Amino acid sequence: MNRFDVEFEDWPSYYKSVCDDYAVVKRIYPFSYLSNYPTTKPTCLSIVVVAVDIGLITSLNATENDFLGKYTRKIYVEVPYNYKTLGCKIYGAKWIDPKLIPEQQMHIYMHEMRESYGYEFCVGTPESFQYFPNVILENIRTAERMLIAYEELMTGKTQTVNLLAYSHGKKGRLEFLNNKSKYIPKGAKYAKSKP
Repeated sequence: MNRFDVEFEDWPSYYKSVCDDYAVVKRIYPFSYLSNYPTTKPTCLSIVVVAVDIGLITSLNATENDFLGKYTRKIYVEVPYNYKTLGCKIYGAKWIDPKLIPEQQMHIYMHEMRESYGYEFCVGTPESFQYFPNVILENIRTAERMLIAYEELMTGKTQTVNLLAYSHGKKGRLEFLNNKSKYIPKGAKYAKSKP
C-alpha cells in the first residue's frame, strides 16, 4: 500500500470529500476506521473496514470479532486523490486459494504487500465510478459481495463464484459501456469527477 509521494492539487478539498463520504460508510459499515497518517507531506487517507453492513450486524446482534475468524471480512481501503474517477484500492482475503478459482472468475490480484494485506480486489471499471455519488461506499459494497462469494466457494457451499461482474480488461470495459443500465443503480446520476 503506497500512500507516500503523492502530490495533491487541493488536499483540503480531498480530505473534506473523503470525510463526507466516510460519514455515510460509517453508518452502513460501523466497524470501519478512517486513518490519516501524520507525515510532513499530505498523504492518501485509508480505511480499515470489517465489511459487514449494519443490517446483518443488527439482525445477529453481532460484534466486530464475530467476523474476524478464518474467513475474515477485514479489508484495507486506500483512497487515492482521484478516487471518484478511478475508484479505491481494496485489499484483503488472504484466505483465498486462487488455485480453486477459474481464471474468468478471478477478480483479485497479487501485489507486493499480499502477505500483510491480502489480495487486491478488482471492484469495477473506472468508467463506472463516475455514476456513483459515493465511490468509497460502492467499492466497499462490491468488496463485501466478493468476500461472500469467495467464502462460499472456499467452503464448498458453491462450485462457482456467484458475482455480477464484468469480464477482464478491455472486454469488461466495453461490457459496461454497452450495458450501463445492468450495472448502475436506478436513479444514479453522473457524479462530479473531482473530490
